[in-house]
Amino acid sequence: MMVKALVQAEKNLGSAKCEAAIILVFLCWRHLASIKSGRIQSEPVLWGLSLLQARCLSFLSFFPSARRVARLSCYVLGGWVLGASLAQARIPADLPAHQLDWQPFASPSGVCWGEYVSPLLDLPEPHLPIDQARLFAEADQAGYSPSGGVDLLGQVRLRQGPLYLLADRAHLNAERTQAQLEGQLEVRQNNLLLRGERGLYQLHDEYLRLEQAHFVVHDQRLRGAAWQLEQLPDGRVVLHQSRLTTCAPDDQAWRVVAQRLVLNQESGFGDAWHVRMEIQRVPVFYWPYLRFPIDDRRHTGLLTPSLAYSSSTGLDLAQPIYWNLAPNYDLTFYPRYIEKRGSMWGLEARYLQASDQGLLFYARLADDELAEQDRWHFSWHHHGHWPGQPLRYQLHLDQVSDGRYFEDLARGRFGEDEADDLLQQVRVDYRWRAWQLTANVQGYQKLSVSRDAHYTLWDWRAGREAGKQDYFRLPQLEARTHLALGGGWQLNWLSELTRFDQLFDEQVSEPGRIHPTLRPLPGESEGWYASHWGAARAWRLHLEPSVTQEWRWPWAYIRPRAAVRYNHYWLDPYWSEHQTSAQQDWIETEPDMLVPLASLDLGLYLERQDDLFGWRYRQTLEPRLFAAYIPFVEQYQIPTAFDSALSEFDFNQLFRAERSTGRDRLADIQKVTLGVTQRLISQEAGREVGSLSLAREFYLDDRRIALSYLHPDEEPRFENLPVDERPYDQVRRASNYAAQLSWNITTAWRFNTQLLWDEQLGVTDRSATRLSYSRPEGHQLNFMHTYTSNYAQGLRGRNPTSEDLDHSGWSYRDRAEEQYAVSGLYVLDEQWRFFAKLGYDWKRDERTESLAGLEYNSCCWQVQLVWRNWMTNVNEAPGFDAELDAFPARNRDRGVFIRFEFKGLGGAGAGGSTRELLGTEIPGYTDRQ
Repeated sequence: MMVKALVQAEKNLGSAKCEAAIILVFLCWRHLASIKSGRIQSEPVLWGLSLLQARCLSFLSFFPSARRVARLSCYVLGGWVLGASLAQARIPADLPAHQLDWQPFASPSGVCWGEYVSPLLDLPEPHLPIDQARLFAEADQAGYSPSGGVDLLGQVRLRQGPLYLLADRAHLNAERTQAQLEGQLEVRQNNLLLRGERGLYQLHDEYLRLEQAHFVVHDQRLRGAAWQLEQLPDGRVVLHQSRLTTCAPDDQAWRVVAQRLVLNQESGFGDAWHVRMEIQRVPVFYWPYLRFPIDDRRHTGLLTPSLAYSSSTGLDLAQPIYWNLAPNYDLTFYPRYIEKRGSMWGLEARYLQASDQGLLFYARLADDELAEQDRWHFSWHHHGHWPGQPLRYQLHLDQVSDGRYFEDLARGRFGEDEADDLLQQVRVDYRWRAWQLTANVQGYQKLSVSRDAHYTLWDWRAGREAGKQDYFRLPQLEARTHLALGGGWQLNWLSELTRFDQLFDEQVSEPGRIHPTLRPLPGESEGWYASHWGAARAWRLHLEPSVTQEWRWPWAYIRPRAAVRYNHYWLDPYWSEHQTSAQQDWIETEPDMLVPLASLDLGLYLERQDDLFGWRYRQTLEPRLFAAYIPFVEQYQIPTAFDSALSEFDFNQLFRAERSTGRDRLADIQKVTLGVTQRLISQEAGREVGSLSLAREFYLDDRRIALSYLHPDEEPRFENLPVDERPYDQVRRASNYAAQLSWNITTAWRFNTQLLWDEQLGVTDRSATRLSYSRPEGHQLNFMHTYTSNYAQGLRGRNPTSEDLDHSGWSYRDRAEEQYAVSGLYVLDEQWRFFAKLGYDWKRDERTESLAGLEYNSCCWQVQLVWRNWMTNVNEAPGFDAELDAFPARNRDRGVFIRFEFKGLGGAGAGGSTRELLGTEIPGYTDRQ
């Protein structure tokens, strides 16, 4: 009747008046419920909590995107009122902490201030099961009853196998199969404590019944009380009029109250009827029936739901459902509703065999109302080994429907990992003696931010643009080995045969990206060569033998290396209909190259003891010399589209011979790198106080190999130009200065920076700086700055000056990036933490990522409240708009996320898990358990 009245009130009075009715009914019910339970609770705090709870429910009626939920609020509250009245319980009052084996910590430890500790028990036969063990009975007084039984009085102690029982009084029947127990009853068995006022124990059936009972499961941190407790012969525990919680004694943060509760340790499940959830003794939810896990085993049921709201998607609700089909495989179903997009579902299957394991996932949103297309994500990860053989295999298949799938739909949902390149690979590895043999089929789906790119599942060509994805290796066969030659020398062998095929859709690809570009041979009346290979298919043979050695002493090391790299290609271009067979005959489709390389790496370790400011330090000086020689070998006929690129210059690149990645090109270099590292190590603390590393390359000749395909006689090729007109980075005699500094200012403050400095121009190429503060109690503060310039683009000659920057095409606004970030974590006390981050793009004058939140964490529950403002198209960087005299603002979204976790019961969250987000955005953040 009450539910019907509330529904009618909502229809007749409207949301605002219904809200008042809800609050009035709720407060009256709270007051009547407290009177019925014998505890009149009219304290302002309790009334305030009740008011807040009812206000939050009725507040849903003012959400434009949640009107349906608002209509249901009256029904929900009516269900609470009815269900909670059915679940009223005659539950005994809580016991003092020391009677529950609770031991406070001598000093605070994490978020918990104590633990349950089971005392050592004096058991004569603890290793025997109860039905095979003898019964040992002791008491201050003992006597026979007229019926032939035994009456025990004062300090009664019964011991049988692992069972330990204490009572004030006990009566054993004549057959010694049943004991009537009274007084301060205490039962201990297998990490379990039971207390009660009176009870019955049937020794033969192992049946125990306690009244006014309390229980503690030590390893699960679970405690509770019941009007009556029964331990059945099959091991199940049945509780009548009970409550349970994982909170510490005297902590009423949350508890579950049930009319009847059955705990089955064999199955790992608890079944409860007429259940209500209470927070600070205020009912917040009611279930007629509830099944929940009582241990760490996997069980079928509902997982943590996810609820979020944003202006771009509206209400977003997902409720994962888990099926534990067998010990070695399971399923998780993800139904999801997105208000502005439609209904979505996902399915994840996991399996585990003796030699194999894997995961299958598929999610689909049919007819996305915003994107006007079907959206889907397929993923299959599998790896294993052949039993008894040194053979391993793995499979990774990932595909999505379009380039914006993760940006629009993932964001932590379904456990999906956001990525720009989706791996598609089948790989087999086999070891035979000193050889490692590999067969690999591999490719990537390069995600484009354009909504025009639509893909089709299992169709590797549909929607794929030439030049927008990496080549597929169909297949890649590789053999490598390492053979000891004696005297510390080692021979390394690498051989590879690979078929490259760029699977693309001609309907969505530009012809210029597909067909090769032909240019006349310089100085020839007729003749052609390919200055651009387009999306050519190819076979590539790669051979790379090398010899290495290492001599090492406590004070020095020497590492020489010599290698030869050979490549041979069989190219199969996509010829244009305008390219005649005569032109095609001129093109070298089987080019090759043979390039030697050599390097030498040597270093010294020098140290001494020193006193600075009254402290003893060990000071080390570590000079290092690295030399590399790779001669110039003409490679203009070799494509670089398969897996090659020029390396980005950084500190580590100074001590590498190759300045290109991949195996297509081997860029020439003749250099000597000089570097030095100085460390200061505290003798008293045994830690590194600071280190400073400086290094610079010196070039013995100009660099000539680039990624272009121009013929050596073409005038635009830079070595044909005067030195003053050649690119600065190819003809300069020395690299930028590279520096790394790490300074532990105090035990709390730490400073790290990396810098690339061009002393000739007096400008910074790149820098990354971080100042962090951390304390053992958990405080964390981070200041970060990153800067990337492009000043060298367009500079010409060996010795440009700072004035040349104005005429070089350098533009801070066009290409440079400069960002700041401040993040922190402040521990208010053992339970409360505050965290925040502010990211700012200085060049674009806009925020990048901002968030702030508050977290409460205790032994039994956790809540996180996070506000976040972020860019949804972070990978897009619109150029400077001269008319606006500013950069166009990137799209943003904002939201508030709440996550509850009741430890021991699971969690309820909003916006997906925030732990991964905070761990990424706030260095130093760790989840407290």
